Amino acid sequence: MLKFLLPFSAKQFTTYLQVMRIRFFCFSSGHGIINPDTNAGYIVSQNGSNGAWGISLSEILELANNAYPRIKSTVIILDSCHSGFAGEVPSLGNERIAAIGTGVTILTACHRNGTAGEVNGHGLFTDILLDGLSGGSADICGRITPASVYSHVDQTLGPWEQRPIYKANVQTFVTLRQVSPKIPLETLRRLPTYFPDATSTFPLDPSFEPDRENVPKNIPVNDNNARIFKELQMCNRHGLVTPIDAEHMYYAAIKSTGCRLTALGAHYRKLAEMKRI
Repeated sequence: MLKFLLPFSAKQFTTYLQVMRIRFFCFSSGHGIINPDTNAGYIVSQNGSNGAWGISLSEILELANNAYPRIKSTVIILDSCHSGFAGEVPSLGNERIAAIGTGVTILTACHRNGTAGEVNGHGLFTDILLDGLSGGSADICGRITPASVYSHVDQTLGPWEQRPIYKANVQTFVTLRQVSPKIPLETLRRLPTYFPDATSTFPLDPSFEPDRENVPKNIPVNDNNARIFKELQMCNRHGLVTPIDAEHMYYAAIKSTGCRLTALGAHYRKLAEMKRI
């Protein structure tokens, strides 16, 4: 499923597309140019020279477009100057119209006229990309998608740094990597049990809190309640649950108020109810 291509030729790229099935991932970090005479973008190979720069971005796009439906998802990530040209149709000149086929996703370090900075011995974009793939862009279930990686890069660079580009023509997101869920999936699947509907309140009382310092002596801890409370606290730490009339879940239990789902929590509750977790 996963291929990293650094110095490569059009022939090598075609070969990879011919042998891959279902999903194809292409990553390139290096130099890129746009030929002003032909308005064509290129990824420069290690032995590239004037007139034979390397592989054209248009050729990459054509191969990716033609790979569907045999390959359902093709993800192309480019870290080079002018990489935002990928997906454009050269013959349309300065109209900057993209022609991305079904199932193709393109994520680039900068726009067509932009430059890609470097840090820590490789591209700045690559540095942030690696951070995102290490888990920084994962959702609650641990899934990392091209869209979540783009969001991670976009937020990290900010509005005044080089601007990453995201282009896609997809009906479903592909998971680039699966990391450990932030909340155990079993806990997420129990959300509909704890909250029968999205607006439900889960009542709490001191029996849920195993820390007995501020709990009346005559109220024993309930082991099952303590287990549930631990799960709800984990959901609270990741923004799925919020305490009612209290700053922290601890005080919601001590004061016998409760907790409710946030908008994000209601979303994951719905996914659990639909058995999509």
